[in-house]
Amino acid sequence: MCPIEQKLSPQSCECAYPYEGSLYFRAPSFRELSNENTFHSLEMSLWDELGLTPGSVFLQNPFFNVDDYLQVQVALFPPTGKYFNRSEIQRIGFYLSNQTYKPPKYFGPYYFIASNYPFPDGSGGNSLSSGVVVGIGIGCGLLVMSLVGVGIYAIRQKKRAEKAIGLSKPFVAMIVAGHLS
Repeated sequence: MCPIEQKLSPQSCECAYPYEGSLYFRAPSFRELSNENTFHSLEMSLWDELGLTPGSVFLQNPFFNVDDYLQVQVALFPPTGKYFNRSEIQRIGFYLSNQTYKPPKYFGPYYFIASNYPFPDGSGGNSLSSGVVVGIGIGCGLLVMSLVGVGIYAIRQKKRAEKAIGLSKPFVAMIVAGHLS
């Protein structure tokens, strides 16, 4: 028995998080839904063209909906581990949504509606641990303090240089003061 949101992978017999959705075939050239070979060929073409492991595709509940489209629930299981990573989901979603994937001809044209995928916490690299955040904060604070220190040092050096230039020209100061005329 698998935990909520996980399903038993037909390939590995272990619980995993499949990428799920529905394929809607608009004009299949058949009406018989009990022919296992028809749907087995769809499974094989999905795992082959999507670069999945044989046996990692699970089709269920095929039926003709009110629009007379053949609707098939699809579950695609990761080849290793419990999850797909984000790039794998994007790649598979792109292939199915943009119709790069071509099913067997007798299924006809299709479209794909995906379900949300439950990525694990931190799998996308978007979340940082609190230690990393604290380290970044301390590093930024030290950088700001260093820049302020360099700025103060530069201002003092400029004043010293101006004073030194003034002291190196004593006659200019006396002319300005009116001592030499």
